Amino acid sequence: MHLSTDPRTRARIELDDGSFVVLDRATELTIDSAPRTVTLDDGALIADVAHVDGAPGARIKTPTGTVNVLGTKLAVTAASDRMNVEVLRGEVEVVSSSGPPQHVSAGQEGVVSKDGRIDVRRPANDLAQRAAFGEQLIATHNEDAEEPASGLGELRARRPGRTDEKTTPSTWRSTA
Repeated sequence: MHLSTDPRTRARIELDDGSFVVLDRATELTIDSAPRTVTLDDGALIADVAHVDGAPGARIKTPTGTVNVLGTKLAVTAASDRMNVEVLRGEVEVVSSSGPPQHVSAGQEGVVSKDGRIDVRRPANDLAQRAAFGEQLIATHNEDAEEPASGLGELRARRPGRTDEKTTPSTWRSTA
């Protein structure tokens, strides 16, 4: 199965094993026939991978390398010449076409270049900011809820102690 998002759309996928995957804008993903394996051709995703006793570990393949995960939360960005893996929780193993596998732990970033070199950095730069696009979608998004997903641009204003919403535009003044 091939999934893709356009430049304005994000997608949330809940898998049968209890894992969640959020595709960022302009992302191409293929769900492989091998168990718990996907190929991220281009773009970015956040995955909260469930640990399943007796099941094979999850794998995220990209053009430059593979990420082996087990009960981990991570962000992966792939392009034709590079892969970035940022681990939010747990640990992953990053494998490239050349050189030994490298472990990347929570708070670290693994970068795989086109030549297969793996560079593990600690701490990952801007990890929270770069992973923020999918955090609310993983944790709380529910299509049946009336609450909008983060980033879609809805703001409501109420005066303290009142339940009615303001119907005219709000203005903001700085007191600094």
